[in-house]
Amino acid sequence: MKFFHHKKWDLNLNELNSFSYYFPPNIVKGRKTLNFILEIIKDKKKIGVMADSFIMKNYYTYLNIQGKNTEKINFNGECSSREFFRLKQIILNKGIDCLVCMGGGKAMDIGKLLKRDINGLFLILVPTSAATCAAVTSVSVVYDENSTYMKTVDSVCADFVIIDYEIFYKLPLAFFSAGIADTIAKYFEISTVKKFLKVNDIYYNIILDLSEKLYIRLKEITYNNWEKIDAAKKEELTDINIFFSGIISLLGRFNITVSAAHTIAHSLTTINHSQKFLHGEYVAFGLFMQENLLKNKKNVKELQNIFIIHDLPIKLSQLNIYKNDINKIFEFYIKLKEKEKIIFPVNDKMVYNQLNKNL
Repeated sequence: MKFFHHKKWDLNLNELNSFSYYFPPNIVKGRKTLNFILEIIKDKKKIGVMADSFIMKNYYTYLNIQGKNTEKINFNGECSSREFFRLKQIILNKGIDCLVCMGGGKAMDIGKLLKRDINGLFLILVPTSAATCAAVTSVSVVYDENSTYMKTVDSVCADFVIIDYEIFYKLPLAFFSAGIADTIAKYFEISTVKKFLKVNDIYYNIILDLSEKLYIRLKEITYNNWEKIDAAKKEELTDINIFFSGIISLLGRFNITVSAAHTIAHSLTTINHSQKFLHGEYVAFGLFMQENLLKNKKNVKELQNIFIIHDLPIKLSQLNIYKNDINKIFEFYIKLKEKEKIIFPVNDKMVYNQLNKNL
């Protein structure tokens, strides 16, 4: 998690282990696992199925819940305050007691916020993207109506997470690549924070060890004929990007695990003409910048090799961001760094200069 998550408890880091960890009580993964959904919802009175128009059109039939008392709810695609209140009102007005959210990270995140705020709402998350671990975590990333990052807030875990491999066999590789960047970033950001804070507790050691093992495995998959990965590899990547990456976030609930990579990534969302990219694609650039700023030459070379194979950005121009956008990004970065108390041992001028170098 981020440093500012700890402020509400007013405790030092060593005391935080007395608090609760949250995990989804049920994670079902495998082939055709959506066939179990009828059994899961059999006692529910009114089912709401929330998804954006593309996901609803292409994946609704996977649920196979025809005949149930079901309400389709269109998601506008943004995890924003306005969309949250609109969806909340629909759920309350329709008497929905079970919500099935299908889609990517923003659909997962707004579903968790709705469960947090609506008493008794039973939540089932069905991820259709391998670009994010949001289906498994207990936080939600909130944006404004223009898709600019605002904050990361505590939400809740879903009652059920259903990962059906059938959805992912035809998923474009770009989504797997974005998820790989986001997962890899966990290893480098945790390493940076742990080194800077000089901590050596079991929680940091566990999440660092797991994230390092995932990084090693993702390198192996990347370098082994990436363009022709088979169904078995897609299943493994789905597990890594959604399940294992999410577990790291859950285990890191009371540890600071975010550094510059995600802060820079979120800062890029302030540029309106660069908002068609996946979160993991922004993170790839943020991570490449982070390791450049830390002068980790070996890491920079390795990341460059990996990101070239995955067609992930290492230049701002690859994200449709140019020189006249730098000041706006930098100003947003400074505000975000202060607001979220980011652990990153590099001065601000170096960040500004690196942004210009990476055009």
